[in-house]
Amino acid sequence: MATNVLGKSGRAMIEALINGETDPDVLSELAQRRLKRKKEELKKALT
Repeated sequence: MATNVLGKSGRAMIEALINGETDPDVLSELAQRRLKRKKEELKKALT
């Protein structure tokens, strides 16, 4: 999964969570680079 929660994807997701976003589909769309290939797994983790 994500090895660095403070990378671009992690920071974007944390910022979205702070702003009230809770939808795993929306949050997983913020994934970039290698994490983008793991969207389905990421959605499960964000649920």
